[in-house]
Amino acid sequence: MTKLVSPLRQRMIDDMAFRNMSPNTRKVYTSAVANFSVYCRRSPDKLGIEDVRKYRLHLMALLHADVMRAFLVG
Repeated sequence: MTKLVSPLRQRMIDDMAFRNMSPNTRKVYTSAVANFSVYCRRSPDKLGIEDVRKYRLHLMALLHADVMRAFLVG
């Protein structure tokens, strides 16, 4: 069974290959975009700059919680 790849995802994969990015970098980048899309509950082609801002604030809040947790426990 083959997995269908959206045109946008294929373009991203092709662009990363063209830039000679390592396979691991490609995997991490596509995973990051997928996580962003899941967080926003929309396809990446439907997301905008305000979605990026909200996601960055979300990631910063997670980082802050992890740092505080480590400080309190450790």
